Amino acid sequence: MNKTILAIESCTGVCSVALSVNNKKYAVFSQSLKSSSLLLGMCEDVFNQAKIQLSDIDIISYTKGPGTFTGVRMCVACVQGLVLASEVKSMGISTLELMSYMAQKEFKKNKVAVAIDARMGEVYWSHNAENGKEQLLKPENVPVLDDSFIGVGSGWLEYENILSETSKITTYQNYQLHAEQLIDLVNEKYLDSLNDEVENIQPIYLRNNVAKKSKDSK
Repeated sequence: MNKTILAIESCTGVCSVALSVNNKKYAVFSQSLKSSSLLLGMCEDVFNQAKIQLSDIDIISYTKGPGTFTGVRMCVACVQGLVLASEVKSMGISTLELMSYMAQKEFKKNKVAVAIDARMGEVYWSHNAENGKEQLLKPENVPVLDDSFIGVGSGWLEYENILSETSKITTYQNYQLHAEQLIDLVNEKYLDSLNDEVENIQPIYLRNNVAKKSKDSK
């Protein structure tokens, strides 16, 4: 039986929402990052396109970070509200894992190094030779990898000179995440790992003091 899946992504600077119903996908996209109410409106858009409602959803999938603080917080808050309203099962996916998955599919390569610009002279980093271990690193401190890897993410462009000196990777590009690929990943790997507890819907920041800094800046 095909699952009806709602997917939400807003952790990397833009917003996208996708819906899969009977293997047909509906999607909306926005460059804005204003508030979680924007995401709720986008969810309503795809519901209207598919002529269904929240109660018809089987799974809500979402990216949980790392990424922009505002985007991560928006995504998690939106999903918490939807799960509370519907008691539907959910699955949170790391932005780094989703980006690696997309690159593996496009380039037909298993060895992927993800570097997303984390600001403050750092990158969110993972590579699947370490089973997806996620770190916040200075570009000059990333592991030395050979050119059998490909690199994806905004960090490769923002810190191109430093990363090219540290790593032997020669093929890299930025990637824009989209909620449609999130549906594919959940279908492929996570249908047996769902949860229905709203307390489990939590963000990944990696930078431990990000919330404190945001408070201090008000």
